[in-house]
Order: sequence, then structure tokens, then C-alpha cells
Amino acid sequence: MVASELKTARLNLQFLPILEDRAIEPAVLRKALKKRFQDNLDQNLEGQKMAMDSPVQFLDWIYANEPVRWNRVRTGVNYLAGLPEDKTEILILLLNSGFDLKSQKFVRDEAFNLQKSKCEQLKTKFGVRIPCSAHVLMVVDFWGVLEEDEVHLGFSSKFQTDDAEFEDTMLHGIDVLVGRSPAHFASDIQRVKAVFKPELRTLKDCIVFSRKGDVPLADKLSGGDYDGDKAWVCWDPALVSNFDNAEVPDLARFDLVVSKYTKKDKTKYRELGNGTFHELIRKGFQFNMKHSILGAATEFKEAYLYHSLQTASSEAANLLSTLLGNLVDQSKQGIMFTWGDWLLLADYLKFEVGLPKIEEFLKNVYQSLESDVQGCRDADLEEYFKDFEVKARNSRPCARVLDKLRKDIDAVRKDWTRATAGGNDKKAKGTEWRAKVGPVYQKWCSIVPSVEMTPGKMRPATMLTQDFLPGDLHSQWALLRASTAYKYHKSNFVWHMAGRHLAEIKARMVSARAGGAPVLLVPELYAAATVDKKYVRLWAATRHEGKSLPDSGGPGGEDGEDYDDDDDDDDDDDELFGDEDTIVYHDEDGYAGP
Repeated sequence: MVASELKTARLNLQFLPILEDRAIEPAVLRKALKKRFQDNLDQNLEGQKMAMDSPVQFLDWIYANEPVRWNRVRTGVNYLAGLPEDKTEILILLLNSGFDLKSQKFVRDEAFNLQKSKCEQLKTKFGVRIPCSAHVLMVVDFWGVLEEDEVHLGFSSKFQTDDAEFEDTMLHGIDVLVGRSPAHFASDIQRVKAVFKPELRTLKDCIVFSRKGDVPLADKLSGGDYDGDKAWVCWDPALVSNFDNAEVPDLARFDLVVSKYTKKDKTKYRELGNGTFHELIRKGFQFNMKHSILGAATEFKEAYLYHSLQTASSEAANLLSTLLGNLVDQSKQGIMFTWGDWLLLADYLKFEVGLPKIEEFLKNVYQSLESDVQGCRDADLEEYFKDFEVKARNSRPCARVLDKLRKDIDAVRKDWTRATAGGNDKKAKGTEWRAKVGPVYQKWCSIVPSVEMTPGKMRPATMLTQDFLPGDLHSQWALLRASTAYKYHKSNFVWHMAGRHLAEIKARMVSARAGGAPVLLVPELYAAATVDKKYVRLWAATRHEGKSLPDSGGPGGEDGEDYDDDDDDDDDDDELFGDEDTIVYHDEDGYAGP
């Protein structure tokens, strides 16, 4: 395993009982953790709130909080009827096409539902981010320059917290906490001294443990070693100064096999008798196919300590921790153990801090969006209909085409109402929703202009269709059909049937007003497109903070930052898109990506 640039870490909830048990003043610890959690939550919710200010910032928020890249590599961008099947991809398409969150109800509702889903995750998956902490690869001091209970940690680049409380390339002369997951014993977190040794200066982004002392530091951390294990390292003064080390318990006192809490298969290879090899394979499969209850046992231990108010260093806690240690090495040691059902309730941060704040945020965001939306109609989307309506006033063939189009759309709208009665797109998922939408969409696509209705040399039906393009997705007729449906229908039916064409119309109109043209991407490159975070920061600075950019310079220039062509998620190896350049995505089979 190779060390990589370090980032701020979240606090594993398994560490909480140990931190509280070893806290010199538990009340001070709770206050510190509560502040960190509130800061994390405020930052997260404020990020969501700011994202609603503009399509650029909301797209940046989407790519930072949703697994867009992974989903596109795995499945591409699949379409269901007129919109992407994935809710996130719907927003990406519409925002890239020029729609505004505060002026289009459908886009606003989709954005709110996505943020609501994120808030639901915050309610159930809490993680306290400690700014001055990181997960660091553990290595041993082969040179022997570190004394017992000393560690060395240097960063390959300046480690800087968002709150600017810490900014340095090394830790030196301070106490730090080191722990490793899974953490069960109170001794699985240790307070040690961080010192910078010039002899170890070439070791970056890894923590060097001393080889001196009776018990290796790595071994104290739930039996860790140096084969790729990572330690949680924390140098937050509020947590470190309030921590008192626990002695490593005498595990010989908790021999669970002797006490018959567990059993151990001690069968040796030579004892298997005839058919030794086949019997070995059979027993190996039999043992390893048994259901592991390590996760359930871990939850039980945490729930037991929580409800019984036992400390992490109590006799019962040590007994349960020994059991969990045995279960971790179950396959190596031949440990056999079964148990029943388990429950876990860890509610302090959740109910006293998180839920009220999240509920209040959702309420405020929705009220703000409701007040911002200036009606539900978007004049841009009606332009194709209006243009053809003008032609129909002076052309009977055009009038007949438009009249039949309205009637056909009304018929499909009735089919949609019947198909989706008793449910809606927000609740129906997967095959159930596909079964409802698919047949209606086929009828929608079958709405075509009739050549027989428009005799003459310049038949509207001929002018509206482009036979040299395969399928129904690329014609002027598809745009007229979408625009007409939007003119006369206000429900989500229009978006599900013609969303991609409404997006194309919007992109054309927005770009035309800016004196440009939409940017077209083929499906595979669309799936690879993302947001340039540096561009977003510069965009926000120039528009919201009134800052101006230099006339010269830029990436690699003397007035700009060096371009960073790394492959991380932090900044800049992403696709740059312009304010006036809008993506229009066309795809015959409703698919983009590999």
C-alpha cells in the first residue's frame, strides 16, 4: 500500500465510548464533540443552502455529494421515456440546459427532493468530522530514532483545516491521539508524543511508530501491525488534552474457550484420516459458510454499554471486547460462535443536536423556494409552439397538423393519468415505474404528422421530420411536440415524456440570448463530464463577492495557480464548462456512457 495525501477524517463512532471513558472531564468532551458536530452540520447545510443560489453552484454540490462518476462508469446515463432514469441525472441534464432552480417548478421540486434525501442520510448516518485528524498509514521506525511513546508525522503538502485552526507540514512537540478501528478496548486509543525527526523527513503522509518499549504501539491499537493498517491520528487540543491513557488489559483473564463462551475447532490435518484432502476442503467450506455475527456482536456491545451505562474499561466491556477480537480472527483461529438478535441505539448526537437542525433547515429551504418561484410557466419552452401557431394562421395544412397534435397529446395524457393512478413517480421505483411509463412513452413517440393531411409541394409533415436521422429524437417535430405539450399541460407528464427536448429548447433559447450556441456532447463524453471546482470558486468570487480576475495569467501563469492535473476529487482535473455554453444531450437508445 502506498501513502497518499492526507485529508481530514471523520470520527468513527466506535471511538466515542473510549473517548468518554478516558476523558478527564467527560462534560468537556461532550461539549467539544457537540461543537464539532454542530460545525459539521452547519457547514453541510450551509453548503446546501448556497447551492440553491445558482445552477453552477448546485451542480458543484451534486458532484461533491452524489456518486455521479461511479454510477456513470457502472451503468452510464440510462433514460426512461423523456428523462434520465436517475433523479440526479435529471437535474444535471436540466441545469446544464439552462433551467433555473428558482423559476421552474419541476426543477425546483427535483432539487428539493434531492436535498431532502441528503438530509435523511444526515439523520441516520452521523459522522463527526474532526478538522485536526486524519487516517494515516502506520510504519515502524527501523532507524530507532524515536523513543517509546513517540511518533513522527510529516505531510507531503501543507495540511490546512477549513477553519484555519491548523496549517503546517508536520506535527512537532505536541501530544496526539492514535487509534485503530475496530476499537473495542479502552486502550485501543493511546495518547503519545508527536516529534519531528530529521532522519525520518523523507517519510511523508505516514505515521512512524517507535520500535522501543515492551509492547509495540501498533499492537496496543487493537492488535494492529504494519502490513497496510491505518491509524486514526487526532491532534485536536480539545480532545487530546482531556484524554488519559488506559493500560492494556490482561487478556489471559478472558479466555472465552476455557470459560465455554466459545468453542474452538483444534482438529489437525493429520487427524482427518482417510480422504484427508477432501475432508479438509469440506470442513473449510462448512466453517467459512457459516453466517458471521461480528457486526451484530459489535452492535450489541455498543448497545449494552450505552444502556447499562458501563464504561469502556469495565469488566463487562473487556469481556465483550475480547469476544469481538476473537470473532475478527475467527477464520484464522477456528473460533465457533453463534448468537441471537441484536439492537443498537446511539442517540445523543442524533436526537439532541442533529434532527431538530435538519428539520428546521428543510422547512426553511422549502419555504424559500416556494417564495422564490415566480409562477410555473417558462416562456422559452413555448416558443416552438408559438412560432408554428403563427404559421398555422396562414396555412390550413399547418393548422390541421397543429390541431391533430393537440388531440393526440390529450389522448396520451389520459393514458398517463390512468397508468399512474394510485401512485406517483416519487414513490414508484424500478420495474414498477418502468411498467407504468414505458407503454405510455411508446404512444407518445407514435404521435407523428400525417403526410396525407398536408397535400402540396411544401408539406409541413415533410418539413418537420428529418428522415436522414434515425429515430424520433432528433427532429424538429419532436421539439414542436414537446413545446405544444408544455403549452397546454402543467403536470409532470410533460417532463417525463418530453424532458430531453424541453432541455434542448431551453439550451437553445438561453444560448441565443447570450449570443452563443449550445455545446453538444456525444453520450460517452457527456458521461465523463463533471464540474471544475476551481472554476466554481472563481465564478462565485466574481459574482457574489465582487472580486475581479486579472487581465492576464491563469493556470501556470505568473498571476494564476499552477494547473493540478491529479486525479483526486479535490480540485481541478474536471471538465470546465462556461456560463453561456450549455450541454444538450441526444442519444438514440436513451443511454450515455460506457
